[in-house]
Amino acid sequence: MRVTSYVVRRWDVLEISGDEDLPHGHFRVVHALVAKNALFLFKLDTDNLMSPPASGVPVRTSYSSVIAGLKAGYISPVDVALPFVMTMPESSIPKSAKDTRDSSWALIEPLVSKSQYPALVSDAEMRQRAIAVRAEALEMQPRALRRLLARYWHFGGKRGLLGLQDRCGAPGKAREAGEVKRGRPKISVATGHDTELIGVNATPEDIRLIEDVSRTKIIQSGWTIQRAYEHLKDDVLVDIEIGRDGQINKSPRPVNRIISSGQFHYYYARFRRRLDVQRALAGKHWDLKLRALKSSARHGIYGPTDRFEIDATVANIWLVSKFDRTKLIGRPVVYLICDTWSRYIVGLHVALEGPSWDTARLAICNALTDKSAFLTAIGMDFPQSSRQSGASQSSLFKGLGTDAAEMAVTSGSIVEDLDV
Repeated sequence: MRVTSYVVRRWDVLEISGDEDLPHGHFRVVHALVAKNALFLFKLDTDNLMSPPASGVPVRTSYSSVIAGLKAGYISPVDVALPFVMTMPESSIPKSAKDTRDSSWALIEPLVSKSQYPALVSDAEMRQRAIAVRAEALEMQPRALRRLLARYWHFGGKRGLLGLQDRCGAPGKAREAGEVKRGRPKISVATGHDTELIGVNATPEDIRLIEDVSRTKIIQSGWTIQRAYEHLKDDVLVDIEIGRDGQINKSPRPVNRIISSGQFHYYYARFRRRLDVQRALAGKHWDLKLRALKSSARHGIYGPTDRFEIDATVANIWLVSKFDRTKLIGRPVVYLICDTWSRYIVGLHVALEGPSWDTARLAICNALTDKSAFLTAIGMDFPQSSRQSGASQSSLFKGLGTDAAEMAVTSGSIVEDLDV
């Protein structure tokens, strides 16, 4: 684009091409010293205009050469997009974004004051010294100030310090991966060993497998992190083929098609606090009281008697002998069976033996038989309409905490497995 007025203003963006004496690309004007024929430009990354740069310093060029380029047409002013929050009027900017801007501005304001700014952009040695002195006064790292200055120059002024909260995800929500590999490039790519070793972003399935392996191998079995990763790589993330003879063959996937050791360490560190709690409260206590409930007991049932649930609880009372009331005989264990659909209690048994499936058979017998004789034996008399007759169920589930593993018993196997 040919321009008619050749005035270069601070924070203008210029596109430079076609002159060997000038750098090529998009640049933002950060300072001009017309008397010294000097113009200071900050190079913009056109592929990541919306992202704050991590570093960068102004470069010096000839003011007259830029004016000549504007006249010749190989330099032209352009408009570049800015994050939405930086285009909003002051009254509409969210308070959180303004708080971020104001706190950042307080850190670099002395560096970009009128008395310090010319030396900051024109003299590299003085710039390093000024940043070091300011960082020491604030008791912070110099690179943090360099990052703020790069944002100040990249976006064109104080607006570049606004917080970009609109580009952040919800608290605790993992960012969705795109097609581009996240993180730094592999070292092998940088040294030219193999340009195909790019790697992959961890998928939700990969993250689930990492958590499972971390829990079962590192927490429960005491494996090292590296050994757990080798197990995941060699035994889990493999392609399985079944030969003609029925033999299962595992084929390792290429190294650049599976998650790396660094990714495994990263996600294990995310899970570690929760896994450490599981380690400290391992076993029945975690499963019974602290584990996440990801579903409902009613899932997959269709009506009353479709599924029963059984659990045993040690009652918080002590029983005494009927022959000598000064003698304690122990705490009773109460077995309850309820219908999952209606929550109706269908079976009951009280025993002195510890929780076990052998004793649970008596509660199951109670659930599957008529209750008239049972209620009469314990001195209760309900109207006939309120009494529950024997019922049969499709499946029986026990509560966690009484055994090491969950057990499901179908109605067809009750006689065989539990001898009911």
